[in-house]
Amino acid sequence: MNRKVNFNFAEGKAISQKHLYSEVRYKKLFAVYTFWTAVLLALSLPWLWDLKTVYGQKVADNNIKSYQEIYAVLQKRENLNDRIDQSQQFLNFIEEKSKQPRGTLNTLQKSLPSDVVLKSLSQMEDGSVQLTVGVSGPENMAKVWTAVAKTGVFQEIDLNTVAVTGTTEKKDLIFSLKLK
Repeated sequence: MNRKVNFNFAEGKAISQKHLYSEVRYKKLFAVYTFWTAVLLALSLPWLWDLKTVYGQKVADNNIKSYQEIYAVLQKRENLNDRIDQSQQFLNFIEEKSKQPRGTLNTLQKSLPSDVVLKSLSQMEDGSVQLTVGVSGPENMAKVWTAVAKTGVFQEIDLNTVAVTGTTEKKDLIFSLKLK
């Protein structure tokens, strides 16, 4: 079982060069693959950057929408607070004005002559009071003026608002008074 080994150096050299050629070939293929991968990556960078900015813009838009919703809720809250304040002011105005006419009415009824009839007492928006009294003659009109002046409840009588209506026997005297 002797084996005969032939040493063919030319054949060995060809085999080794073939093996060496395949190593060089693989290295060249790897370099070409790496080059084209780098080129493709470089060409896709603008697209990737655009994709990143679009995603960032969507995130920012979602944040802005949530802030807009919060802003809308805050605006509604502010509007409701304003309406509450206005309602509270109105209620305070009504409460303040509703107390004054009762006292004014009682004071006027006590001070007016017995033959003068107090027909209406209205509170105006500017804080003044409009009175309508029924009188039977001019002498009773004078009594009304002096009675109103003696009450001490009113600052002044607005002469621009004085009106006399009715028949010769029974007249209505309408005038506005400013409260103190």
